Amino acid sequence: MSRDSYGSKNISQNIHGTESLTNEDATDSKRLVIEEMAKEYLVRKFRTSNLARNLIMKFEPQIVEQLEITDRNWRRLYDFETTFYRFIFHRLCQYYGFQHFMTKHRKMLIMFCSPHQSLKKSISQLAQEAQDEISPVISTSETTDRDKKVLPIYKRKDRKSQRSDMNKYFDEDSSLVDDITEAEKTVIYIQNTVHKDVSYDEMIAEMIFESVELLSSSSEDDEPPEYL
Repeated sequence: MSRDSYGSKNISQNIHGTESLTNEDATDSKRLVIEEMAKEYLVRKFRTSNLARNLIMKFEPQIVEQLEITDRNWRRLYDFETTFYRFIFHRLCQYYGFQHFMTKHRKMLIMFCSPHQSLKKSISQLAQEAQDEISPVISTSETTDRDKKVLPIYKRKDRKSQRSDMNKYFDEDSSLVDDITEAEKTVIYIQNTVHKDVSYDEMIAEMIFESVELLSSSSEDDEPPEYL
């Protein structure tokens, strides 16, 4: 991502054409809620969107640098390439407690010092911690107990045999229309045979997996802008 994705500059304290103050006038409890919501959003986007992850990794160091400024009267104007870029930056401002304005120009944001700003864990670190919590940890004793259990053994049918059985199923039932689609055949066949032969559980799982892969094949970088 190039530096041209956004620009910034110091500005005077006379601010015109601004929309609203985001969270400086909020009570302490409300401010904490805003920060928590911003954190949850950023962590989720960091883990699920390549575009958002790149934006967070680009913008977060710039925001952290502002925490080191000793002059409490600084103000900066940011001009972003898209509204979604500004929205990610807005969420980072909320998380780190910076006071900021969303200008009437939909791609600009003004950030300045706040008594509530503070250094926090980075979004990448929070995302890693969230991933570690999701990943199951199996102890040695649990593994041993599990291995002691005798699991039932089912005969697995190969794909060719499954397809042959399904075609035979429809050939024998003359009540089914001839122009039914392959997808409809699969659904009907599963509905009528799954409880009769447990070996078809694997067939169902593989079909679902293939469907999910097709549905998720679109690029996530084409993510539409998000608004307040």
